[in-house]
Order: sequence, then structure tokens, then C-alpha cells
Amino acid sequence: MKFLTTDYSSFKAVGHYRIDADRRMRIEEYQGQTDLADLKSVALAMASDPCWSADFHGLIDFSEAQLELAANDVLRLALVLRQEANRSRGWLAYVVPNSTTHGIVRMLGYCEAAPENQASG
Repeated sequence: MKFLTTDYSSFKAVGHYRIDADRRMRIEEYQGQTDLADLKSVALAMASDPCWSADFHGLIDFSEAQLELAANDVLRLALVLRQEANRSRGWLAYVVPNSTTHGIVRMLGYCEAAPENQASG
């Protein structure tokens, strides 16, 4: 198994990703206080990585992270992730440590979904 690992960190948080092309999967892991800038940085770097494919499935691990996102931050991040260059078509699984983080991730998943994929009515 060959991983390409890139680490991104700031004074407050650490986020990094690994891509396993053989398994068609990406893994993102975050530790510590994580805010909008940290999430955007990793998402944009990963989408520009030559090993990344929008068809890869993903595991996003927030189990060691404390998300510091307001509702407006979630909307901003969703806009970045909905752009064609950053959009993931694979399934995504999230690991969260508490109900607060679970709520943020659910809100992000709803906002990130393309309008044509959302149920109407």
C-alpha cells in the first residue's frame, strides 16, 4: 500500500491527509482546535494533489479535534467543497467525538450536497 501524506498545521490545529490510490480512498485526520481555515487548507491542498480523484471514498476523522465552526463557517466551507474542482463523488464517513461535532458534520453534509441530489418536497 502506497500512501502520499501531506501535513498541514497552524498554531492552533493539525490536519493532514493520506491518499491510497489502490483502495481508491482518502483519509483526513484532525487534532486539536480546528477552524474554517484549517479545513479549507486541507481540502484545497488535497483537491490539487495529483493523486487525488473526486471518485475516491473518504474517511474524515475528527475524534481528536475540537471543531470551532459557526453556522456561517459551515456554509462557507460547503461552498468551497461544492466547487467542481473540490467536489467529492465518493461516499464519506466521519468519526466524531461528541454530539456537538456530530451536529456540525451533519450540517456540513446537508449544505455540501448538490441541489440535484437533495430530495424535494
